[in-house]
Amino acid sequence: MAQLFAIRDFLPEDYGRMAEIIGSIDSEYRPTGEELRYEDDIFDRSKHVMKRYVAVEIGADRPIAFAEYAHTPLTYHPKRFRMDIEVDPPSQGKGVGSMLWKRIESDLRGLTAVSVTAGTADDRPAAVSFLLERGFKEKMRTWENVLDLLGAGSSGPSDALQRALPQGITISTLEEECGRDETCLDKLYALYVSIMPDIPLPGGAFTGTTMGEFTHDYVERSGTLLDAFFIAKDGDSYVGLCSLCGEKGTANLWQTFTGVQKEHRRKGIGTALKLSAIHYAKSHGASTIKAVNVSTNAGMLSLNEKLGYQRKGGFIFYQKDLG
Repeated sequence: MAQLFAIRDFLPEDYGRMAEIIGSIDSEYRPTGEELRYEDDIFDRSKHVMKRYVAVEIGADRPIAFAEYAHTPLTYHPKRFRMDIEVDPPSQGKGVGSMLWKRIESDLRGLTAVSVTAGTADDRPAAVSFLLERGFKEKMRTWENVLDLLGAGSSGPSDALQRALPQGITISTLEEECGRDETCLDKLYALYVSIMPDIPLPGGAFTGTTMGEFTHDYVERSGTLLDAFFIAKDGDSYVGLCSLCGEKGTANLWQTFTGVQKEHRRKGIGTALKLSAIHYAKSHGASTIKAVNVSTNAGMLSLNEKLGYQRKGGFIFYQKDLG
C-alpha cells in the first residue's frame, strides 16, 4: 500500500498552521502562531529536550498534524518526557497519528527514556482509545469547574470576603505590590516554590523552577491580569496567592493558580483569595470563572463547591512505561 503521509521536522513557518490545528481541536484554546513561537523561545533547551515533527500529505507541504515530545521543567527527570499529537480533524482516523507515535516512541527509546506522559479531554473517546491501545495507563485526572457569575448572588462576594478574611491578613494585588515593593517578585517566587511541593502534578513531584520560568508562566504570559493577581499578606510577608487570567471585558476568566503557605492553611485565607477573584470578575463584567483541579485535591474541590463552582468536564493524563 502506497504511503499517504510523510514526516518532516518542524519549521519556523509552521507556527501559524499549528495554531490553526490546535484551535480546530479545542475551541476554548485558540493560541496565535506568535504565542506558540514565544513559548518555544523561552523553553530552555540548554537543560531540557524538545523535539517536534510535522506530518504532511505526500505531494503537498501543508501540515495536517503535529507531534512533539519534551521534558517537563516543573517535574524534570532526564529520562521522563511528555508528548502531544494533534491531528487536523479532517485527517483524523487515517493513520497519521499512529505514524507520528511510532516516530516519537522510536526517538524516546533511543534516548533510553523510562516513561512518557500524554493527556486528553475525557470527552474525546477516539483520543482515549488511541492512548489505551498503545499501552498508556491512566495516572491522573483533572476536572474543569465553572462558576456562573450571572447566577451568583450579586451582594455575596464582597460581604463574604470581609467575613472570611482572618484577623491580621490583608489582600493586595501584584499590581499594587510592584508599585510599592521592589522585592515583590522575589517574595512571590519564594511563596510559589514553597507551595508547589504540595501540588499534585501529572509528571511527578515538583523538582523546582527558576525565577525566569515563574515570571513567564504567571506574570508575563499573555492574558495575565496584574490587578487580578491577589496576594494574601501577613504583615509584609506573602502567605497566599490566587491569580486570574483572560482579556478584560471578555466573558470568561480562568483561575490559573491558588495556593496558601502550609503554616497558614485552614484559616480561611484560600476562601478570602477566591472571593477576591470572584468580586473582581463580577465587577469587570465577566460571566464565568473556570478553574482546573486535580480530582484528588479534596480540599480545593470542596472549597470550589462551597463557592458555587460546578463540574463541567475533565482531562485525563496517561503514562506509558518504556524502561
